[in-house]
Amino acid sequence: MHTEDDERKTGTVDAVLAVAADLGVPPAQVAMAWLSERNARSATALVPVIGPRNLAQLEDYLAALDVHLDDEQYRRLDEASRIQLGQPHDLIDSRRGPLLGGDAGAFESPVVPVA
Repeated sequence: MHTEDDERKTGTVDAVLAVAADLGVPPAQVAMAWLSERNARSATALVPVIGPRNLAQLEDYLAALDVHLDDEQYRRLDEASRIQLGQPHDLIDSRRGPLLGGDAGAFESPVVPVA
């Protein structure tokens, strides 16, 4: 059993609940839609493994296929759940703009093919 034992976990649960309220769907559907969206935006394959214990949970998971997150909702969930990597990652990230020619937002990371 996972607990909300730090601010990141609590923030993630709060973000899922807020997006669920915005969309008028259960939080489980938002969580599954978020995983599906992460897969669509990822350069590598992410395969969410579901484990419904009853028919109602399976129906909830399948209903998540009809839930679509907009960019702002996805960003909110992604930021709430982001793990702080610490050093040296924070140092590199703080110098990302100059390292990428001045405008890090204009840099497109190469897509890594998945075999």
